[in-house]
Amino acid sequence: MTDNSSLYLEALLNNVNYCVLATDADGYITSFNKTAQKLLGYTAEEVIGKLRPVAFHDPAEMKARAEEMSKYLGKKITPGAALFLENSQTGQLDKREWTYIAKNGTRIPVEISVSELRDDSGGLVGHIGIAFDISNRKGLQSEITKSKIFQEKILASSPNVLYLYDLRTNTYIYTNQQALQILGYSAEEIISLSETDILEIIHPDDHITMGIHKRRMNKASDTDIHSAEFRFLHTDGNYRWLRTRDMVFERSDAGKALVVIGSATDITREKELQKRILEEKNRVERLANIGWEGILLTQKGVILDCNTKAAELFGYRSHKEIIGKRSIEFAHPDDVKIASFHIQNDIETPYSIRVIRKDGSQFTAELIGKKITLDGENYRVTAVHDVTEQHYLERELRETQERFESFMNNTPSLAWIKDPETWEFTYINT
Repeated sequence: MTDNSSLYLEALLNNVNYCVLATDADGYITSFNKTAQKLLGYTAEEVIGKLRPVAFHDPAEMKARAEEMSKYLGKKITPGAALFLENSQTGQLDKREWTYIAKNGTRIPVEISVSELRDDSGGLVGHIGIAFDISNRKGLQSEITKSKIFQEKILASSPNVLYLYDLRTNTYIYTNQQALQILGYSAEEIISLSETDILEIIHPDDHITMGIHKRRMNKASDTDIHSAEFRFLHTDGNYRWLRTRDMVFERSDAGKALVVIGSATDITREKELQKRILEEKNRVERLANIGWEGILLTQKGVILDCNTKAAELFGYRSHKEIIGKRSIEFAHPDDVKIASFHIQNDIETPYSIRVIRKDGSQFTAELIGKKITLDGENYRVTAVHDVTEQHYLERELRETQERFESFMNNTPSLAWIKDPETWEFTYINT
């Protein structure tokens, strides 16, 4: 090779964005390009003729790989250069992921390929290794993995059935495991159902509703969300009411809706509650979409009816003991004003007050009321939810944070908290 050729080759190797390490027949480094120097923190003078490439590797990783390769090849492989040269001796390009350890101790994931260097007569004169820094790729893979785990946890923790429904085959192609809790079918069983099977587990009276819903989804835009209510046959032989919320998930190139993504909420108890209230009070024609614990029906502030849970919340054995009382009587004296304001002005936003029970004890309740009109008469339906524990936990959290900040801010020296992964400051005292 001419001097000019050597210069050209050196210039080329120093301008590629991957590490190039060449060794002699004894394994000592003879070439160490600029990228390798920058990545590992060594100068060419520090390594050429002095170090072998194994010096940059994690000994524990090499030992583990040697044991793995020994089992695979059926012969003893020592944790050294043989790990990299085994395939190259057979003419194969050995390419796999390793961990480099830089001069400053930084661990760097790399992908390394090793091949032999031979002279014109075919004699082995050394090896050349090419190493790509795959830190960014590993980072992306890690983020993708975290994202998948995050999605899986959301799907697993959702109280609703989440699904993908194929409009072409009229079958489910995905559902989370909540289907087992709500309908008694595993996700695998739901996915295996044919169109005929699905029709058989939907209440016959709801087939028309389902057909209408499918037609709506076929015409839906990407932002449309359509809801419907169906009865599905549980494996225990009883029907469950489900409320679905669907939108288009996938379209053909021509824009036709192909797959729907949706969620289904079990509203069986809600339906049963509606039925009982309608049977007992013909004037109450809607109590849908209320998933609270206690329900009051009032007119001009007087309680006309309530469910059993409301009576229990207020400390009474029967709802009949509450009927005829003014709802404001249960409010703590200091909270009467805010309760009256919401009732008199028919405000429908949630609010919290302290409620006095029959025995004089109290609890914190969140209430939300809604004005309804039946047969020309105005009524108010109020849902009551005990949030005492929630408020207690929120208060405990605030107090804990305040004590922590007070302690840290009164510490005579500088104190901080760092994220162990990113080493970014998450807190510094004042």
